[in-house]
Amino acid sequence: PKRARVTLLGSDQAAPVSQDITVPARDTFTLSVSDALKATFVSAIVELDGGDAMVEQRAIYPAGDAVSSCITQTSSSWYFADGFTIDGSTDQIILTNPSADSVSVNLAFFTAAGKREPSAFQGDSVPPHSVKVVSVADNGLKDERIIGVQVIASRGQLVVARAQHYFGGHRLGYSLTLGAPAPSEQVWFADGEKGVGISE
Repeated sequence: PKRARVTLLGSDQAAPVSQDITVPARDTFTLSVSDALKATFVSAIVELDGGDAMVEQRAIYPAGDAVSSCITQTSSSWYFADGFTIDGSTDQIILTNPSADSVSVNLAFFTAAGKREPSAFQGDSVPPHSVKVVSVADNGLKDERIIGVQVIASRGQLVVARAQHYFGGHRLGYSLTLGAPAPSEQVWFADGEKGVGISE
């Protein structure tokens, strides 16, 4: 068996919640985050007492479930290649600060028209042990077919994810994914899908 502590950090100024768990040998353990902490967005930190384990997140949403693996360390930089705000689609950047100190971040957005660096997101502060959500469309980027995002922390490190809810523009559904901590010369995709009504 593996013992671990799960700490949940929430948006909406929710206070962090911690819970000790035990995972039986050769088995799995599922924690319902919504039962443990009430907030619009919740991030989880899983700390093992020893040994190795695999952890993934499943976001259950009416528009579709999104499964993503975790990351094992924070970073001062995060990148996203594909954002979308056509037909009222929502694109939200989720900034998680697991440390005891505030993190200062600078956000930049990349569209077909070029790079944008809104002054409101230069030196923006993410409080300790918290989750902050930035709505891309609400910051002058509505009806964009492609929005790349760069998050650079000028002080501290954090974890950044993106939540997308697609309402139109030939895209429907929901996704919740972590960003990439760094650009790369090689990118690999292990799984793809094709079929009726599916495009990749």
